Amino acid sequence: MLNLAGKFRRHKAGSTSSIGHVKYPDTKFEVFFGNSFDFGISSLVNLANLDGEMKWIKGPSKYTFLALKKLATVKQRKGTIILDDGEPMDFKLMLIAIGIGKSLGGGMLSCVHAHPQNDFFDVMISKDMTKFQTLLGIQKIFKGEHLNLKGVRYKYAKKVEVELESPIGMEHDGEIYEGDVSAHVIVEHMPQAYNILYNTEHPSMYWLTEEELAAGKKADGKTTKGMTHWDGRTWMEKN
Repeated sequence: MLNLAGKFRRHKAGSTSSIGHVKYPDTKFEVFFGNSFDFGISSLVNLANLDGEMKWIKGPSKYTFLALKKLATVKQRKGTIILDDGEPMDFKLMLIAIGIGKSLGGGMLSCVHAHPQNDFFDVMISKDMTKFQTLLGIQKIFKGEHLNLKGVRYKYAKKVEVELESPIGMEHDGEIYEGDVSAHVIVEHMPQAYNILYNTEHPSMYWLTEEELAAGKKADGKTTKGMTHWDGRTWMEKN
């Protein structure tokens, strides 16, 4: 058995993280996720990747090219989403992401403000976005700069219920369940559900908070004030 005790001796720290519980009422199927649950263009792209489409393209650019390919043929399903038993919101689906972590797919920072120790989901909803608007937003989402795009709604909730006019493949932490599972899904937040061990010196620990971005964090005469999360994190890693 591999012994990692020495490797983590200097850096280990204990904490807890939340998980999500997904229920498909039509089929009684249930699953859990620890990072993200999403469906729409993202799940279609990951299905295409698993099926070997565009396998000659390597690296992060493959995700972008597959997204463009699927964007040309995707049918925008009508649906309704309810957050925390509130008022229903109608939409035409391009992407819905429910995050405990920030990223999904090939590095899309769809839930850019999410944190695994929050007591709620970050929910990114594309509401009636056209294919052209989605095309403009593809590169922005990889840097977490998509929240001001027309048609993007960013919400927080402990429970999310979605009904679509027809099923679509849905993704839980990289596992794809194809379109015949259900068109009705209920996702519930389970706060601080398990213990984790992590490296406190890893650069990802330095992701800037909303307060740090607003106030500015000075070092060597520089400040992060006004930076995006992506630029702020990159600057922190270099400094």
